[in-house]
Amino acid sequence: MEPRKREVTVAGYPVTVREITVREVRDWLADAEQSARSQDVISLALWEEITLADLQRMSDLSDSVADQALPSDIDKVIEAAREMNPHFFGLLRRLAAAGKTASDS
Repeated sequence: MEPRKREVTVAGYPVTVREITVREVRDWLADAEQSARSQDVISLALWEEITLADLQRMSDLSDSVADQALPSDIDKVIEAAREMNPHFFGLLRRLAAAGKTASDS
């Protein structure tokens, strides 16, 4: 089955955002801890709800295009990713809420 796709323009370059599979979500979760240790703080924390590496799993956004982009350009990729992957973003919200609950205990 062909995943849904949406194209946006980032720093003058076309970027295709696609729906990710359940397997890709499982792989993301398995890789998340290791990935967090190897990324720079900008990639991890510039956007509140998602990392740059997460966006790159859902799109063909390259490091070189991301480095040339304005944060508002990346916001367009996030919007498309949210549209293509609402279940993934729901999972992120639930994991964040569970982490907050655990830390409050």
